This record gives sequence, C-alpha cells and structure tokens, in this order.
Amino acid sequence: MEEQATEQPTQPVVQEAQQRDWMTVVSESEREGWLTTCSMCGTKDDAIVTPSMTMTSDGLMTYDVESAEGDVTHVVCKPKPYSDKETYARLDAHAVNANQSLNRDFQALMAYLLQPAKTDLEKARVLFRWITAQSLVKMEFKDIPEKETPEWYLREIKMDRLSQDSLLAKMCRLAGLQHQIVRGYAKAVKCYPGTKLVGSEGRGFWLRVLINGCWGLIDAGWGSHHVKDDLEKSAKELDQVYAFNEFYFLPNPRHFLSAHLPDDDRHQFLSTLAPFDDFEPHVQCWPHFFVHHLKILSHHHGLVPTENGKAVIYIGFKPEDYSTIKFSSHLQTKNSQSTWKNIKLDRFIQQDRKKDAVVFAVKPPENGRYLFDIFVGMEGNKMHYACRYAIECDDAIPESENAPLPEWQGTWGPGNTILNKGLIPISHPCPRVECPGGQAAIQFSLPEQLEFVTTLFETTIEEKHLERYVAHEVVDGVARINVINPLTGNLGLAIYAKRQEDEWDKCQHLCTYLVSTDSPIDEVPFPSVANGRFGPCLPHFSQMGLSTRSHASAFIECDDGELHIRMATNRMLSVSQHLIWEALEEEVNMDNYCYSEVRDGEVYFWLHLPKIGKYKLTLYAEEASSHKGTLRNVYNYCINCTGTKEQVKPFPPIQGNRWGRLFPKCSELGLTPTSHPAGFVDAEEELEVVLDSTKQLEFVHKLKRWTAEGEDEDLAVFCCHKVLNKGKTTSVLVRFPQEGFYVLQLYAKETEKVYAYSNVVNYLISCKKSAAGCVGFPDMCNKRWGPLYPHFSSMGLSLASHTDPMIYSRTGALQISLNRSKPLQFLVRLYHCENGKQTDLPNNVFIHDDRGEEGKMTASVLMPHTGDYNLQIFVKEAEDKNSYLMAMSYLIHCSNAVQGSPEFPKSFSNWGPGCQLYEPQRKILPVGKETHFKVTIPDVGDVAVISPDDNWSHLTKQKDDTWDGDVTIPGEDFIGKDIILSTKAKDDGGNSYQATLQYLVGKDSSPVPITWEGNEDRNSQPAEPNNGKTSPCEETNAPSIKQAAGEEE
Repeated sequence: MEEQATEQPTQPVVQEAQQRDWMTVVSESEREGWLTTCSMCGTKDDAIVTPSMTMTSDGLMTYDVESAEGDVTHVVCKPKPYSDKETYARLDAHAVNANQSLNRDFQALMAYLLQPAKTDLEKARVLFRWITAQSLVKMEFKDIPEKETPEWYLREIKMDRLSQDSLLAKMCRLAGLQHQIVRGYAKAVKCYPGTKLVGSEGRGFWLRVLINGCWGLIDAGWGSHHVKDDLEKSAKELDQVYAFNEFYFLPNPRHFLSAHLPDDDRHQFLSTLAPFDDFEPHVQCWPHFFVHHLKILSHHHGLVPTENGKAVIYIGFKPEDYSTIKFSSHLQTKNSQSTWKNIKLDRFIQQDRKKDAVVFAVKPPENGRYLFDIFVGMEGNKMHYACRYAIECDDAIPESENAPLPEWQGTWGPGNTILNKGLIPISHPCPRVECPGGQAAIQFSLPEQLEFVTTLFETTIEEKHLERYVAHEVVDGVARINVINPLTGNLGLAIYAKRQEDEWDKCQHLCTYLVSTDSPIDEVPFPSVANGRFGPCLPHFSQMGLSTRSHASAFIECDDGELHIRMATNRMLSVSQHLIWEALEEEVNMDNYCYSEVRDGEVYFWLHLPKIGKYKLTLYAEEASSHKGTLRNVYNYCINCTGTKEQVKPFPPIQGNRWGRLFPKCSELGLTPTSHPAGFVDAEEELEVVLDSTKQLEFVHKLKRWTAEGEDEDLAVFCCHKVLNKGKTTSVLVRFPQEGFYVLQLYAKETEKVYAYSNVVNYLISCKKSAAGCVGFPDMCNKRWGPLYPHFSSMGLSLASHTDPMIYSRTGALQISLNRSKPLQFLVRLYHCENGKQTDLPNNVFIHDDRGEEGKMTASVLMPHTGDYNLQIFVKEAEDKNSYLMAMSYLIHCSNAVQGSPEFPKSFSNWGPGCQLYEPQRKILPVGKETHFKVTIPDVGDVAVISPDDNWSHLTKQKDDTWDGDVTIPGEDFIGKDIILSTKAKDDGGNSYQATLQYLVGKDSSPVPITWEGNEDRNSQPAEPNNGKTSPCEETNAPSIKQAAGEEE
C-alpha cells in the first residue's frame, strides 16, 4: 500500500504555546550537518515516514509492504509499544497461572493454554506469555527431563543450548500457527556502540507468526528476560534477570529494527529497507525511546567522536510532552569506571532543554572511550533506558579549563516544573548563568504569588558555607534571585517554590541553574535572612496596608553612607526595626544608626551607615489599634554600602528607637502634632510645637542636647509648654542655647487618669543658630502654663481675657480676667523671675471680683521690673475651709516696667467674692492729702478707714451698694505707718471691725499714669486715670516665641 510522509507532531495547545514563548528551539545553525534522511529511523528530509495503517477488530494495526518484485506482504503490529494492561489481562493471567506439573507433557500443557484462545492472536499471545513467565533462574531440575517435553526445552534454555524462540516455534507448530524462524543480527547486551558485527558476534533469531493472514514479529527471548551488564564480565558471565517485556510481542517493525536486522530484507517488513551498513553503526534505541516518541537528531551513529573535547548530543521529543517528560544520563569508562580522580564522571555532563529537544554536552576529563547512557521517563514515573552512545575522546579539554559541574542528575536551567507553574524566565531561559565580576541576577515572571527557597551547592563544599551567597526578592510579580559566586568554576543553584498559602513541606523543585565565573570577587555575602528572601514578608506586608515608595527593590546600593527609605501605608501602625552590619563571620548591631518614624500615610527610615559593607534592615509592624505583644516581620532590606562619610555618628538613643508620633498611644489619646508632624525638625534660636487632641491631656517633656561625643545634656530649663483650647491644644516651646542636635521627648496622659505618662512624640531637632543671650524659662510644676484641668473647669472657671497663658506686656500694667459660674475664693501669687530665682511680689497683684453667683474675677498686675513673671491663681469654693488649689498659671514677659511705686494695698482674707476696689488702688497714700475712698464690699454693716493717728473715717453707703468718702491722710510724722480699711459685719450689733485692706502713709509724689492692658470692658473695671493712653496687647491670640522673649514683631 502507499506510504505517506508525515511531520512529527509539533502543534501544542495554544495556551501552552504562549507559556513557552521564552523557550528556544533547535536552531538552523545547530542543525547544520545533521543527517535528515535515515533508513534506520525511517526519516526522509527530517520527516518521519510511516505506512498507512488500518486497525483490525482485535485492536491491532495492519499495513501492506510491496517488494521490488511486486510481492505484497500483509503486516500486523500493536498500535503502541506497550499494550494496555486490560487488553490481554484474561489471557495473560491464564498463561501465568499454569501449573508447573504441566511442563512434563506438551499435550497437557497445550490443552490447558489454548482453552481460552479462539483466534490466532489469542493463541500467539497465550503461548508468548507462558514462555515469558518461566523464571529459569529460580527453576530447578532434579532429574533430566524426558526429551522434547516442555520441561526439557526449559532446561536446555537455562543451559544456554536453546532459546525461548526455539520453544515458541515448537508450541506454534502444536497450536497450528503458521510461523517462521528469522535469523539475523541482534544487538545484545555486549554489543556496545562502535562494535563490528562479524562472524557469530551479534547473531540471533526470532519468529515471524501469521496472525489472521498478516505477519507479525515475536521475540520470546528478549520478551522474557534481560541481562545485567557488567563491563568486567563476558556475555556468558552476566547475570540474567527474568522479567516480562511486552514490547517484543508484535512490535512495530521500525522499532524492532533498532536492535534486530534480519538476514532476509523481506523480513524487515518495511518498504524502505535498512542495509547492514546503516544498522551496524546506528545507535541502539530501547523500547521506551519509542514509548515517548523520541527522535535521533544530531548523532545517528552510536560512536560519537568529540570536537574540541566535547560531544553535544540532541534527542528530539514531542513539543507537547515538554511539561512532563524528563531525562537523565550516566557516563562511565569502557572499563566500568564511573569516577575520575574521585570525581563522578556524571559531573562532566550538562543537560539542557529546548522546546523540542534535550541536549547533552559531554566533556570527558581525559582521552579515552566512554559509554554514555540516556534515560527517559515522565514526571512522577520511574526512568527507563532510552539509548546508549559511546564517546570517543582524543582531544580532552585541559583540566584547568574543564571544571566538573556540581552533582546534579537532571536538566540544567528552566524545565518541566517552570512550565507547569506558568513561570517565565525573563533573564536566563538557558541553563548557564555567567557571573561577570562574580555576580548575577536571575529573574522570573510569576503567574501567582510564590514563596521561594534557593540553594547554592558545589560537591566539595558544604551547602551551609554557600547559603548566604544567594538571596532573592519578589517585586510586582517578578522574582529576582541575586547570586554571588565566590569561587572560580561552577556552582549549582537549585530553586524551590510553593504557593503562598501552602505549608513548606509542599515546596517543589523548580529548576537548577549552572552558575559559572572565571573572575570571582572577594565580595561579602548577603546578610542572613529566613529562606534567603528579602523584600515583603507576605501576607503580613499587604495586611498592614504597606507598599514600597522610595525603593521598589529590597536590594539597595548606597555610595555615601546616608540613605532615606519611605514606605506608604493606609493604616496607623506600630513599627520597629533592627539594623545590623554583617560580614562573613561577624555581626554588629547598628540600631542607633537608624532613625524611624511613622507619619500620615508613610513609614520613614533615615540611615547613617558608618562602615562599608552589607547591612540588613529588618522591619516589624502591627496595626496600632490591635497591637498586643510582639510585632511581626513585614520587610527585609539588603543594603550594600560602598562609601561612607567621615566620623559618622549614631542617632541619639530614645525609648523604642522611634521618632515622631508613637502609635498606638497617639491614636488612643487622639493626639496630632499639628505644627510639626515630622519627627525631624530644622530650627533656629527657638521652636514652638503645637499639638492638638480630642481629649484633655497632661504633658511632661524632656529636652536634651546630643553632643558630638554621643553624650546627652539635660536642658529642661529651656523647654516648657502651655495649655490652650480648653486643654485640647498644647504648645511646647523650646529655646536653643547652642547650635547642634537636640532630642525633645513628649509624654502625655489624660488629665483625669491616674496612670503614668506615656511617650507619645519624639523629635530630633537640628539647630542651625542659637538664640542670642538665651535664658531658660521660669520654673513651674511640670514646666506647664495655663489652666490646670480638671480642677479649672470643675470650679466653673473659664478664660475671659487671655486665652494664651503666655502674655507679652508693653506697659507693665496688666488686667487678666476669669469667668466664674459660682462664688469662689481666689488667691493670687506673682513672682519676678530672674537668673533662675523667683522673687515674691505679693503687693503687685490685686483681685477684683463681681458680686453674685456668676461673675468675673479680674487680677490687676503691676510689674516694677522688666523681664519674666510667674502669675499663679489658686481657688477654692467660697465656703470651703480646705486649702486653695492652683487653677491657672501665666508666664508674663514685661518689656516696660511701671514707674513709681506700683504696689496695691494688702488685702486680707475677708476681701473675697463681690469685693471691688475703685479708689485708691495704690498702696502708698500721700501725706496730708485728702484722698477719696470708694469700694464695694458685700454683706457689711459699716466700712471705716482707720488712720495711724486713731482717726476713724466712716464711709457712706450709696444706692449702688458702694461705700465712699474722703479721708485726710496724716502728716509726715506718720510716714511708713499703716492705714487700715476695716469692715463690720452687717448683723453685728456691737463694735467689732475686721481689717480688710492695708495702706501705707508715704511721701507725696506726682502720680504716674498707668496704661492698662487686657481689659476689654474699661467701664466695668476700676482703674486710675490713664490720660487716654493705651498700648496694644495680644489678648486673645497666642504671642509668638519672639514676643515672649521680649522682641517686638
């Protein structure tokens, strides 16, 4: 019948083809000089020539072969090298289970065997299977069997005087099957590539059997056993292993031809005949070569000479099998040596993959003949012999240039698993990774998130010594594996991976690269990190809402020793970090050289790197709201510092090594640093930091200067804070006596809570210019100015005139008012602060209080000196017998003092709620002058002014409940004596008076006009004439730091 030439199948599934775009095919330049027409392989112009076949009702394939003389032979064979187990399961089981007692008589044996066999095919199969089931190694013959019995044949076969095919021929005659013994050449176990088939060497015979009118081939000998080769033994000395091989029952004649050439060409059953000259040198292919549809590409002859010390052998396969087919190989000398200088010869084989072929590059270490065996199998199944070559080397590469490969029995480079998992090798689709300068980077595109483990290996070096010379990261769906090759020669790089959700025991081998360099560098290995992975630790990194901002890669080069790293986040996080400098056998903690801060939408790191080399920056994080206990590792950086600055100093040590806002405490307190959200601040002379909160908070702070020697200096006196906005705004003020770096640490707690303060914000301040003549702030409890909550609000107080407790006075005369919602008793203290000392000025402050349940308390302050003043207001309820508690404190800076004698009269304890002093407000009363007195004192029956000359002047009560009257001050003889304004209780029927105000007789002097600041309602407050002169004052807005320091803006 007509034969047709068909191309080997090359049409893979579309999706698989797209995935394999990165794979290379055997190129035209590689194919140059290859044999494209081979009678042994059945190829013509590189296409396989197959006869047109028809399937029979028995599941066999038939075709016709026409000889040159015009004779037609009908041929039958199996459709594939091995039948399905179910095809002949019933017949095979019947044959295998035949009782050994039947071996004494052919008639009984044949009667049993042919019971289930009805067709020629079934008869041939049951006979073939019974013969192949006879394990002659285990079979014992106590007596000499009767001649021409089955037992006699078996004994003769065991003694190597007959073969299994002789027995098959005998049984075919008894079964009535037409057959013929075919004699010819058979490449048995000792027929190595390059062997000359002369004389009786390589002779054998097999049968052709007529089945339903078609001729098929059967070799019962090769189908029943095989011989274990041993290069040091002769053929007769080799051990035989009896094992059934179904391939030799009705094989495809083209496959059978690989090891069997009949003397009569007609028995090849092929239209294109293979001559002896093609058969003898041709490489022998074993059954599984054909099972996997392999194809000889580069070397059809079994004996392969090296070229320039190397033999490169290509074996083709079906492209659609790329993802599942696998290969291995073995190299040995012809005298059975598998090592050379204690090095396995297999290490001189490099296996590579193409889209359509496997490539073996063999570089023998010395001249000689080598046997090279190739094995094939499918993923998950065992390997089988495919074919055998002999390598003839007479130009071995010098030992110095032919370094053995790391020990690896598999494909180098991307292989089956890479394809199956959908990875695409971006940088290195080929197996060899060259390391110019000793370094290289391998990149894969990933179809899904994978976790990797990488291992460098070299047969003579323990893996643990190489584990830090490889590290990897995954960025935007691309895995990048960085390699340092510290050795001249070759290293193996094994890459493993698992899906993110899988356990590590599910980790699979992806591929193994050959990493080579001839110019290694003395490079420090990568810092140690779990599984060699830098970059994000998933899923924790994404769960924290983190993403890289400044550096997409975890591998960072730094050439000046200073580095800024930023990460974006959409959550409030608690963050910590660990920085180490790591050499080959040394680790140094560098935590103090790392500044870290969590900002709005960002995590920021600032590094000062004092040493050249590699650093590992490990980041930990948890959500601030749910953080309890240990933080989780979320990212690892590898920083290669190639240059640094002189005398690099660490950052100042602080609690937790964290700067800026500290979470979760800031979130819990609702605290926001409004003016300076970043933890690093550049400043000159002075600094004001404003913090807002949703709750009333109490603060304490620490200010230290960080010197070049790394020592800190406590500068608490140069820092204070003021309370604004009903306790929900705090302004921290700092003065800088010197240039340099300062650390400002802020601690806070809720005002009504009794627990300890928590660190909430840390600032690192770089002062470029110190304040001229810088002096510290006056001493105050907790360095705090303003209302003391909750006592201030619980007393029903509110600010009336000055919402900012730091006041700048240009006149030295100041009126400060507080609203009250109930009757209160006030006590006011004024101190002048100078050179670290505070001088009490009890007569320079005076209280005026409205009458009624609600009203306004006004403190009038006269400042006799320029400089800073500390005004403290204490309060208690009107009928309370307990001590006063501080409610308010002011820091007042006076730039112009009041001239003269700016003192108020001394008030006594009965000068309380509702009391008002209109005239006179000065403590010193001029001698001999008539002075008008006017006061409001509630609930009294009489008011009298008692002079030192015992003269009593009773004041008159007016309709508006004020008491007034004129009093003549005694003469000069009474200078320095007291004048007492006294009151008598309203319901007192007697004559008992109490001192309420105390004045002093003094010399007459011209009154100095006072310009009061701070009183918005002049008509409701008593004051001396001021000639219409007033000075502007910051009454409601907080003054700047320069105002507080005495400078006008």
